[in-house]
Amino acid sequence: MDIQKFEALLTAIDAGTITKAASSLGYTQSAISHAIHSLENEFNVRLLLRCHAGVELTPTGEMLIPYIRNVANAFREFENKVADINNINCGQVRIGTFTSVAVNWLPNILNSFQQYYPNINFEIKQGNYAEIAEWILQGSIDCGFTITPSLCGLKNIILFEDRLFLIYPPDHPLASKETIYPEDLAEYPFILVNEGRAPIIRNFFEDRNIKLKIQYHVVDDYATIAMVESHLGISVCPELFFYRLPYNVSHRPIETDFRRKISISYKKNFILAPAVKQFISYVQSWARNNLTPLDANPLF
Repeated sequence: MDIQKFEALLTAIDAGTITKAASSLGYTQSAISHAIHSLENEFNVRLLLRCHAGVELTPTGEMLIPYIRNVANAFREFENKVADINNINCGQVRIGTFTSVAVNWLPNILNSFQQYYPNINFEIKQGNYAEIAEWILQGSIDCGFTITPSLCGLKNIILFEDRLFLIYPPDHPLASKETIYPEDLAEYPFILVNEGRAPIIRNFFEDRNIKLKIQYHVVDDYATIAMVESHLGISVCPELFFYRLPYNVSHRPIETDFRRKISISYKKNFILAPAVKQFISYVQSWARNNLTPLDANPLF
């Protein structure tokens, strides 16, 4: 059994196409296809189907993919332990992130980190809160920026707590209010950002029994701001999003004790590679030096 065949299959499934898998792994498309066909022949099963949109698992593949991930993750743990024993500070760190961290934190973190560890490279995967947590548990990424609380099985190190802000056109009636309370937003057309299966903003209002007049459901944060600028409605975004905001909109904090807790997370009871440990430690140090101080427990 060749572990690279498992990696080829998993990358193809996660990427959605043979072409993207080949690009990610640095192989030709024919090499990826050959590895998957060889794996299927070795075990006499059909695992993958090509379709118009890319590739998808067969029913047999759906049944076997959890076991294949477990084997690949166990082998990665083995490699990580060997690297730990040999104290190797090189390799790749696979990071999951959401938009506001990717835009406002990650460039500075990576730039300063690589001044100390130039032999460590990165693969960055962007998604929503729930997707990032699932990727960590699956072993698709080594660590990720998540929102606490998240799924069971993760170790979460809180880095920052940010507030919720109202976004509105400068001439909006809410501009005249001294303080913005959550219930004030129920009177006006609302633009809701799709946050996936762990919706911070939707849950915030539902937990308070506040019924919003949702006019639009939008996937992209920046599209939401552009729509607010065009007077299509108001919206709510976490504080971190406003560090770089190239739009003519106003924003003010909502009067509430609620805070979104941003963490760097990794899989519990999983042997991390030295490069991943170095990165997580560095992120925690960077947050202490550049963000609002938080009490944090030691990492490892």
